[in-house]
Amino acid sequence: MSNYHLRVESWFMRLWHKHSLWSLLFVPVALIFLVIIATRRKAYGLNLFKVQHLPVPVIVIGNITVGGTGKTPLILWLVTFFMNRGILVGVISRGYGRRTHGVVLVKPEMSFRDCGDEPWLIYQKTGCPVAVGEDRVAAAKVLLQAYPHVQIILSDDGMQHYRLFRDIEVLVVDGKRRFGNNLLLPAGPLRELSSRVTSVDAVVVNGRQAYILHDKTYCMQLVGDMFYNLAQPSQYCGVEQFKGKTIHAVAGIGNPQRFFDALMEKGLNIIPHIYPDHYEYQSEDLGQLEGEILMTEKDAVKCQHFAQDRFWVFPVRVSIDEEFGLFILEKTRTLYGSKAD
Repeated sequence: MSNYHLRVESWFMRLWHKHSLWSLLFVPVALIFLVIIATRRKAYGLNLFKVQHLPVPVIVIGNITVGGTGKTPLILWLVTFFMNRGILVGVISRGYGRRTHGVVLVKPEMSFRDCGDEPWLIYQKTGCPVAVGEDRVAAAKVLLQAYPHVQIILSDDGMQHYRLFRDIEVLVVDGKRRFGNNLLLPAGPLRELSSRVTSVDAVVVNGRQAYILHDKTYCMQLVGDMFYNLAQPSQYCGVEQFKGKTIHAVAGIGNPQRFFDALMEKGLNIIPHIYPDHYEYQSEDLGQLEGEILMTEKDAVKCQHFAQDRFWVFPVRVSIDEEFGLFILEKTRTLYGSKAD
Protein backbone atom coordinates (compact mmCIF):
# COMPACT_ATOMS: atom_id res chain seq x y z
CA MET A 1 0.00 0.00 0.00
CA SER A 2 1.37 3.39 -1.00
CA ASN A 3 1.80 6.33 1.35
CA TYR A 4 -1.11 7.95 -0.46
CA HIS A 5 -3.44 5.06 0.34
CA LEU A 6 -2.23 5.02 3.93
CA ARG A 7 -3.01 8.74 4.25
CA VAL A 8 -6.49 8.16 2.80
CA GLU A 9 -7.08 5.29 5.24
CA SER A 10 -5.91 7.43 8.17
CA TRP A 11 -8.14 10.29 7.02
CA PHE A 12 -11.20 8.05 7.02
CA MET A 13 -10.36 6.64 10.44
CA ARG A 14 -10.26 10.19 11.84
CA LEU A 15 -13.46 11.09 9.97
CA TRP A 16 -15.33 8.09 11.35
CA HIS A 17 -14.85 9.04 14.95
CA LYS A 18 -16.45 12.46 14.87
CA HIS A 19 -19.37 14.23 13.24
CA SER A 20 -18.36 16.63 10.52
CA LEU A 21 -19.48 18.06 7.22
CA TRP A 22 -17.39 15.44 5.45
CA SER A 23 -19.18 12.56 7.19
CA LEU A 24 -22.56 14.09 6.31
CA LEU A 25 -21.56 14.17 2.63
CA PHE A 26 -21.21 10.40 2.71
CA VAL A 27 -24.61 9.81 4.36
CA PRO A 28 -26.47 9.21 1.04
CA VAL A 29 -24.05 6.38 0.21
CA ALA A 30 -24.43 5.06 3.77
CA LEU A 31 -28.21 4.93 3.27
CA ILE A 32 -27.72 2.80 0.16
CA PHE A 33 -25.42 0.54 2.19
CA LEU A 34 -28.12 0.32 4.88
CA VAL A 35 -30.70 -0.86 2.34
CA ILE A 36 -28.30 -3.50 1.03
CA ILE A 37 -27.37 -4.97 4.42
CA ALA A 38 -30.93 -4.83 5.73
CA THR A 39 -32.27 -6.57 2.62
CA ARG A 40 -29.57 -9.21 2.76
CA ARG A 41 -30.15 -9.98 6.43
CA LYS A 42 -33.93 -10.10 5.92
CA ALA A 43 -33.47 -12.52 3.02
CA TYR A 44 -31.53 -14.90 5.25
CA GLY A 45 -34.10 -14.48 8.00
CA LEU A 46 -36.89 -15.48 5.59
CA ASN A 47 -34.83 -18.41 4.25
CA LEU A 48 -34.70 -16.86 0.78
CA PHE A 49 -30.96 -17.49 1.04
CA LYS A 50 -30.02 -20.87 2.43
CA VAL A 51 -28.30 -20.93 5.82
CA GLN A 52 -25.83 -23.78 6.31
CA HIS A 53 -25.84 -25.67 9.61
CA LEU A 54 -22.87 -27.64 10.97
CA PRO A 55 -22.96 -30.69 13.25
CA VAL A 56 -21.00 -28.89 15.99
CA PRO A 57 -21.52 -25.55 17.79
CA VAL A 58 -20.34 -22.48 15.89
CA ILE A 59 -19.25 -19.43 17.87
CA VAL A 60 -18.65 -16.21 15.96
CA ILE A 61 -16.26 -13.69 17.50
CA GLY A 62 -16.75 -10.52 15.51
CA ASN A 63 -17.37 -6.82 15.41
CA ILE A 64 -19.57 -4.36 13.58
CA THR A 65 -16.94 -1.68 13.04
CA VAL A 66 -13.96 -1.27 10.74
CA GLY A 67 -10.64 -1.51 12.56
CA GLY A 68 -9.13 -3.69 15.24
CA THR A 69 -11.10 -4.43 18.38
CA GLY A 70 -9.12 -7.36 19.81
CA LYS A 71 -10.93 -10.31 18.23
CA THR A 72 -7.85 -12.45 17.62
CA PRO A 73 -6.50 -12.24 21.22
CA LEU A 74 -9.96 -13.18 22.45
CA ILE A 75 -10.02 -16.16 20.06
CA LEU A 76 -6.68 -17.26 21.53
CA TRP A 77 -8.08 -16.97 25.05
CA LEU A 78 -11.15 -19.03 24.16
CA VAL A 79 -9.12 -21.73 22.41
CA THR A 80 -6.98 -22.10 25.54
CA PHE A 81 -10.07 -22.03 27.78
CA PHE A 82 -11.68 -24.91 25.90
CA MET A 83 -8.47 -26.92 25.43
CA ASN A 84 -7.76 -26.74 29.17
CA ARG A 85 -11.09 -28.50 29.62
CA GLY A 86 -10.29 -31.22 27.12
CA ILE A 87 -12.49 -29.78 24.36
CA LEU A 88 -11.04 -29.83 20.85
CA VAL A 89 -11.61 -26.52 19.07
CA GLY A 90 -11.16 -25.58 15.44
CA VAL A 91 -10.84 -22.03 14.09
CA ILE A 92 -12.00 -20.69 10.74
CA SER A 93 -10.94 -17.34 9.33
CA ARG A 94 -11.01 -15.43 6.08
CA GLY A 95 -7.23 -15.42 5.87
CA TYR A 96 -6.93 -11.80 4.80
CA GLY A 97 -3.81 -10.97 2.76
CA ARG A 98 -2.86 -14.54 1.86
CA ARG A 99 -1.55 -15.46 -1.57
CA THR A 100 -3.50 -18.70 -1.87
CA HIS A 101 -7.05 -19.27 -3.04
CA GLY A 102 -9.98 -21.38 -1.93
CA VAL A 103 -9.97 -23.19 1.39
CA VAL A 104 -6.61 -23.90 2.99
CA LEU A 105 -5.85 -25.92 6.11
CA VAL A 106 -2.98 -24.35 8.03
CA LYS A 107 0.04 -26.68 8.23
CA PRO A 108 3.42 -26.35 10.01
CA GLU A 109 5.35 -26.04 6.75
CA MET A 110 3.37 -22.98 5.67
CA SER A 111 4.11 -19.31 6.14
CA PHE A 112 1.80 -16.38 6.80
CA ARG A 113 1.68 -15.80 3.03
CA ASP A 114 -0.20 -19.06 2.60
CA CYS A 115 -2.92 -18.46 5.19
CA GLY A 116 -2.80 -14.87 6.46
CA ASP A 117 -1.04 -13.38 9.47
CA GLU A 118 -3.78 -13.81 12.09
CA PRO A 119 -4.63 -17.48 11.29
CA TRP A 120 -0.91 -18.28 11.26
CA LEU A 121 -0.48 -16.61 14.64
CA ILE A 122 -3.44 -18.56 16.08
CA TYR A 123 -1.99 -21.82 14.75
CA GLN A 124 1.50 -21.06 16.03
CA LYS A 125 0.35 -20.15 19.52
CA THR A 126 -2.27 -22.89 20.06
CA GLY A 127 -1.64 -25.71 17.60
CA CYS A 128 -5.40 -26.08 17.12
CA PRO A 129 -6.84 -26.90 13.68
CA VAL A 130 -7.24 -23.76 11.56
CA ALA A 131 -8.85 -23.41 8.12
CA VAL A 132 -9.02 -20.24 6.04
CA GLY A 133 -11.33 -19.28 3.22
CA GLU A 134 -13.53 -16.44 2.04
CA ASP A 135 -16.41 -18.94 2.21
CA ARG A 136 -16.67 -19.69 5.94
CA VAL A 137 -19.06 -22.60 5.34
CA ALA A 138 -16.61 -24.30 2.98
CA ALA A 139 -13.73 -23.64 5.39
CA ALA A 140 -15.65 -25.19 8.29
CA LYS A 141 -16.60 -28.27 6.26
CA VAL A 142 -13.01 -28.87 5.15
CA LEU A 143 -11.81 -28.46 8.73
CA LEU A 144 -14.36 -30.95 10.08
CA GLN A 145 -13.54 -33.45 7.36
CA ALA A 146 -9.83 -33.26 8.19
CA TYR A 147 -10.41 -33.16 11.97
CA PRO A 148 -13.64 -35.07 12.67
CA HIS A 149 -13.06 -34.98 16.44
CA VAL A 150 -13.39 -31.16 16.59
CA GLN A 151 -16.20 -30.34 19.01
CA ILE A 152 -16.54 -26.56 18.63
CA ILE A 153 -15.75 -24.17 15.79
CA LEU A 154 -14.72 -20.59 16.49
CA SER A 155 -15.09 -18.13 13.64
CA ASP A 156 -12.54 -15.33 13.75
CA ASP A 157 -14.77 -12.51 12.49
CA GLY A 158 -17.66 -13.43 10.17
CA MET A 159 -20.41 -11.57 12.03
CA GLN A 160 -21.81 -10.51 8.64
CA HIS A 161 -21.27 -13.94 6.99
CA TYR A 162 -24.89 -14.98 7.48
CA ARG A 163 -24.76 -18.09 5.29
CA LEU A 164 -22.99 -19.88 8.14
CA PHE A 165 -25.43 -20.61 10.94
CA ARG A 166 -24.01 -19.50 14.26
CA ASP A 167 -25.14 -20.79 17.65
CA ILE A 168 -23.46 -18.02 19.61
CA GLU A 169 -22.41 -14.50 18.61
CA VAL A 170 -19.87 -12.56 20.65
CA LEU A 171 -19.48 -8.90 19.72
CA VAL A 172 -16.12 -7.31 20.54
CA VAL A 173 -16.15 -3.54 20.99
CA ASP A 174 -13.24 -1.15 21.38
CA GLY A 175 -13.78 0.50 24.76
CA LYS A 176 -12.24 3.77 23.65
CA ARG A 177 -13.48 4.23 20.09
CA ARG A 178 -16.78 2.36 20.62
CA PHE A 179 -18.95 2.90 17.51
CA GLY A 180 -17.26 6.12 16.39
CA ASN A 181 -19.76 8.61 15.02
CA ASN A 182 -22.40 5.84 14.94
CA LEU A 183 -22.80 6.08 11.16
CA LEU A 184 -22.64 3.33 8.57
CA LEU A 185 -19.87 3.00 5.99
CA PRO A 186 -18.59 5.13 4.35
CA ALA A 187 -19.90 7.97 6.55
CA GLY A 188 -18.79 6.12 9.68
CA PRO A 189 -17.05 2.92 10.79
CA LEU A 190 -20.16 0.73 11.16
CA ARG A 191 -20.67 -2.40 9.06
CA GLU A 192 -24.12 -2.76 10.61
CA LEU A 193 -26.34 -0.54 12.72
CA SER A 194 -25.28 -0.29 16.36
CA SER A 195 -28.69 -1.76 17.29
CA ARG A 196 -27.19 -5.08 16.19
CA VAL A 197 -25.80 -5.30 19.72
CA THR A 198 -29.23 -6.33 20.99
CA SER A 199 -29.23 -9.56 18.95
CA VAL A 200 -25.87 -10.99 20.04
CA ASP A 201 -25.35 -13.39 22.95
CA ALA A 202 -22.57 -11.45 24.67
CA VAL A 203 -20.55 -8.26 24.34
CA VAL A 204 -16.87 -8.03 25.23
CA VAL A 205 -15.55 -4.50 25.71
CA ASN A 206 -11.83 -4.15 25.15
CA GLY A 207 -10.73 -1.57 27.72
CA ARG A 208 -10.22 -0.90 31.39
CA GLN A 209 -13.83 -0.06 32.11
CA ALA A 210 -16.72 -1.77 30.40
CA TYR A 211 -19.81 0.26 29.64
CA ILE A 212 -22.96 -1.82 29.67
CA LEU A 213 -24.30 -2.55 26.18
CA HIS A 214 -25.93 -5.88 26.93
CA ASP A 215 -27.01 -7.90 29.97
CA LYS A 216 -24.02 -10.14 29.19
CA THR A 217 -21.26 -7.54 28.97
CA TYR A 218 -17.71 -8.49 29.91
CA CYS A 219 -14.59 -6.35 30.20
CA MET A 220 -11.31 -7.57 28.77
CA GLN A 221 -7.85 -6.06 28.84
CA LEU A 222 -4.76 -6.82 26.80
CA VAL A 223 -1.89 -7.18 29.23
CA GLY A 224 1.81 -7.89 28.83
CA ASP A 225 4.95 -7.51 30.93
CA MET A 226 7.85 -9.03 28.98
CA PHE A 227 9.42 -8.66 25.56
CA TYR A 228 11.12 -11.40 23.56
CA ASN A 229 13.79 -11.11 20.91
CA LEU A 230 12.54 -11.96 17.45
CA ALA A 231 15.91 -13.34 16.29
CA GLN A 232 16.35 -15.32 19.53
CA PRO A 233 12.83 -16.05 20.82
CA SER A 234 14.10 -17.70 24.01
CA GLN A 235 15.63 -14.38 25.08
CA TYR A 236 13.28 -12.29 27.23
CA CYS A 237 13.63 -8.94 28.92
CA GLY A 238 11.58 -6.49 30.92
CA VAL A 239 10.62 -2.94 30.15
CA GLU A 240 13.70 -1.66 32.04
CA GLN A 241 15.94 -2.53 29.09
CA PHE A 242 14.26 0.13 26.97
CA LYS A 243 13.78 2.94 29.48
CA GLY A 244 15.89 6.02 28.90
CA LYS A 245 16.30 5.15 25.24
CA THR A 246 14.50 6.35 22.14
CA ILE A 247 12.78 3.30 20.71
CA HIS A 248 11.03 2.76 17.40
CA ALA A 249 7.60 1.14 17.67
CA VAL A 250 6.07 -0.28 14.49
CA ALA A 251 2.47 -1.44 14.09
CA GLY A 252 0.57 -2.75 11.09
CA ILE A 253 -2.62 -3.64 12.98
CA GLY A 254 -6.23 -2.48 13.03
CA ASN A 255 -5.74 -0.11 15.96
CA PRO A 256 -2.04 0.81 16.20
CA GLN A 257 -2.64 3.55 18.79
CA ARG A 258 -3.61 0.92 21.36
CA PHE A 259 -0.14 -0.64 20.99
CA PHE A 260 1.63 2.71 21.22
CA ASP A 261 -0.40 3.70 24.28
CA ALA A 262 0.49 0.43 26.02
CA LEU A 263 4.19 1.12 25.52
CA MET A 264 3.96 4.74 26.66
CA GLU A 265 2.02 3.70 29.76
CA LYS A 266 5.06 1.63 30.67
CA GLY A 267 7.16 4.79 30.60
CA LEU A 268 8.81 4.22 27.23
CA ASN A 269 9.85 7.01 24.91
CA ILE A 270 8.80 5.73 21.49
CA ILE A 271 8.82 6.94 17.92
CA PRO A 272 5.64 5.45 16.41
CA HIS A 273 5.54 4.11 12.86
CA ILE A 274 2.09 3.22 11.50
CA TYR A 275 1.67 0.73 8.66
CA PRO A 276 -1.56 -0.54 7.06
CA ASP A 277 -3.32 -3.42 8.76
CA HIS A 278 -1.87 -6.80 7.63
CA TYR A 279 1.09 -4.98 6.07
CA GLU A 280 3.75 -7.31 4.67
CA TYR A 281 7.03 -5.84 5.87
CA GLN A 282 10.18 -5.83 3.80
CA SER A 283 13.64 -5.72 5.34
CA GLU A 284 14.21 -2.21 4.00
CA ASP A 285 11.15 -0.94 5.89
CA LEU A 286 12.84 -1.51 9.22
CA GLY A 287 16.44 -1.42 8.05
CA GLN A 288 16.29 2.37 7.74
CA LEU A 289 15.33 2.72 11.43
CA GLU A 290 18.32 3.06 13.74
CA GLY A 291 18.20 1.46 17.17
CA GLU A 292 15.91 -1.06 18.78
CA ILE A 293 12.47 -1.76 17.36
CA LEU A 294 9.37 -2.94 19.23
CA MET A 295 6.47 -4.66 17.47
CA THR A 296 3.34 -6.69 18.06
CA GLU A 297 3.17 -10.45 17.58
CA LYS A 298 1.06 -9.93 14.48
CA ASP A 299 3.82 -7.75 13.00
CA ALA A 300 6.49 -10.22 14.10
CA VAL A 301 4.93 -12.94 11.94
CA LYS A 302 5.84 -10.86 8.87
CA CYS A 303 9.35 -9.94 10.09
CA GLN A 304 10.57 -13.34 11.25
CA HIS A 305 12.42 -14.18 8.02
CA PHE A 306 14.66 -11.10 8.29
CA ALA A 307 14.80 -10.79 12.09
CA GLN A 308 17.67 -8.97 13.75
CA ASP A 309 18.80 -8.92 17.37
CA ARG A 310 17.41 -5.40 17.73
CA PHE A 311 13.85 -6.55 16.94
CA TRP A 312 11.74 -7.09 20.06
CA VAL A 313 8.20 -8.40 20.29
CA PHE A 314 5.63 -7.38 22.89
CA PRO A 315 3.23 -10.31 23.36
CA VAL A 316 -0.07 -9.58 25.06
CA ARG A 317 -2.70 -11.84 26.53
CA VAL A 318 -6.34 -11.32 27.32
CA SER A 319 -7.36 -10.74 30.91
CA ILE A 320 -11.08 -11.41 31.32
CA ASP A 321 -13.35 -12.85 33.97
CA GLU A 322 -13.50 -16.62 33.57
CA GLU A 323 -17.27 -16.24 33.91
CA PHE A 324 -17.26 -15.26 30.24
CA GLY A 325 -15.82 -18.61 29.18
CA LEU A 326 -18.14 -20.49 31.51
CA PHE A 327 -21.13 -18.67 30.03
CA ILE A 328 -20.09 -19.65 26.49
CA LEU A 329 -19.39 -23.23 27.56
CA GLU A 330 -22.73 -23.61 29.32
CA LYS A 331 -24.58 -22.21 26.31
CA THR A 332 -22.92 -24.69 23.95
CA ARG A 333 -23.77 -27.55 26.33
CA THR A 334 -27.37 -26.39 26.49
CA LEU A 335 -27.59 -26.38 22.71
CA TYR A 336 -25.61 -29.52 21.90
CA GLY A 337 -25.32 -31.52 25.10
CA SER A 338 -22.45 -34.02 25.08
CA LYS A 339 -21.13 -32.85 21.69
CA ALA A 340 -19.58 -29.86 23.44
CA ASP A 341 -18.08 -31.98 26.24
